[in-house]
Amino acid sequence: MNETTPSETASAAHHEDHEALYLKVFGMLCVLTALTVGVSYFHFPKPFGLLIGLAIAVGKAALVVSFFMHLKWEKALIYYVLGLTAFFAVFLFVLPIADFALITDRNVHDAHPAILDTGKTAHSEEKGGASH
Repeated sequence: MNETTPSETASAAHHEDHEALYLKVFGMLCVLTALTVGVSYFHFPKPFGLLIGLAIAVGKAALVVSFFMHLKWEKALIYYVLGLTAFFAVFLFVLPIADFALITDRNVHDAHPAILDTGKTAHSEEKGGASH
């Protein structure tokens, strides 16, 4: 009475195929994590070290999203939604960075007069100002 049907045999083989695939992805994630740690010991200049770290992180995220979240087997519409989401996420990260870059390039003398440093303190103005 221990007869297995063809569908049970196919299901077991399918499960083993996915298990092997998940173990391969897990191995790649371990290798990329070790690579991240290894790269951190090389002390690359800031922009290059950051770009290398981000590239490895994007690769790891792509593996997780593709296989563990099953996006690899989804229909094409989900990729358009994912792409749109990624675009807006990058856009929202770039906005404050661009704003900060523009603020630091401005001349301090263009600031409002109330916040400019005139060399006087509130305490010296109370006593009649500084003697020059």
